[in-house]
Amino acid sequence: MGNNPILYSDPDGDFIAQVVGSVVGGTVNLVDQALKGNVTSFGEGLAYFGTGAAAGVAVSFGQVGAARAITVAGNKGVQIATGKFSFSDLDSPGAYAGLALDVGTDLLSPGLTQAISKPLTKALTPLAQRAVTQGIGSATVTGGGNIVKVGGAFDDIAFSAGFTDEFVVTASRVATTGHVNYVAGVTARSFGKVVGEGTVNVGNTISAIKNGTLNPAGIYNNIEKHSQLIGKAKGYWQKYELVGYGSKSPLRLIKGAKGEMFLSPDHYKSLISIGGL
Repeated sequence: MGNNPILYSDPDGDFIAQVVGSVVGGTVNLVDQALKGNVTSFGEGLAYFGTGAAAGVAVSFGQVGAARAITVAGNKGVQIATGKFSFSDLDSPGAYAGLALDVGTDLLSPGLTQAISKPLTKALTPLAQRAVTQGIGSATVTGGGNIVKVGGAFDDIAFSAGFTDEFVVTASRVATTGHVNYVAGVTARSFGKVVGEGTVNVGNTISAIKNGTLNPAGIYNNIEKHSQLIGKAKGYWQKYELVGYGSKSPLRLIKGAKGEMFLSPDHYKSLISIGGL
């Protein structure tokens, strides 16, 4: 990331494609094996579904070739383990032909999974977006306080390989109690030039302050520039660099003696309240 001051969230919501791919892939493979008469127990069915699910995830990443290899190897592994296939049975041209047909249909399954998954993912993605952004409205921020929905935009939700337990709030509205770990909608400026836009991780910095591993960069005395800081004694406000963004980043954090905290996206020219310790 270097000195880029913004932590970007996944813009695509790929996890939806993975979920759809795994369910569709598992179902396709299970049905295929059931039609071939290979499913005679719940355990076998579960194994075939798992193989197809793994292949479906590969398909969701565009790795159809890998999905085919997973399908063939996984299915044959289950059949060998359950005694439904043995290489010693390949003792005639008919047996080889049957194997070729079986493997051929296995190779076709990922293609069918892809054909079903793509439109299904496209249809389900908007529904998932609305469900998640609506759910954020009732969530709470670490330490208490209400969380603010991010303008209905799914892309502003912080997650990595699924959702984290730390949600995002907008830069213009934040919790009044407790603190936030991410601030979305931030425009970082250095000497008036926009150097980044997106979501800022303040949680690492706050954690470091709490456990005493991050020392302040000094006392912030230019309180007359900001109405939020006026009225406190000299030395009340301390300034910090944000963990993970480097000293050249314009991002800064100001903390009061009583735990009040503000994020500055432009080297102290403006402040965003992020709650308190």
